[in-house]
Amino acid sequence: MKTKQSSLKLKASGDLTIYHKHEEGRITVTVTGPAGAAIAENGIQINTAKTSSVLNKAVEFKDAADNGDGTWTIDYEVTRASLLKSGKSYKLVLSVTPEGNATNKAPQTLNVTLKVKR
Repeated sequence: MKTKQSSLKLKASGDLTIYHKHEEGRITVTVTGPAGAAIAENGIQINTAKTSSVLNKAVEFKDAADNGDGTWTIDYEVTRASLLKSGKSYKLVLSVTPEGNATNKAPQTLNVTLKVKR
């Protein structure tokens, strides 16, 4: 018998637009399905290998924090705004590990698009 593990349905919201004048932001990740699913402790990491290299150099991301209500937040700070081009979008890739994830199962990815405006 083969066991199948369902992936989480995830939604990112919050400060998905980076403004050059605002140096800080917050992204909230919410599990929208399946019912009763959750993210493991320390279950969200920034995948720097797949995230836009410009974003890695221009923005400092803090560790993801579990809010205790099924949501997680990632705070960020724009440290080198001059590297970001206005009107362009950059990809942030998060590695998310579901609670009870099988040991031989890799974390799933969540792609978040951050748009830069003046």
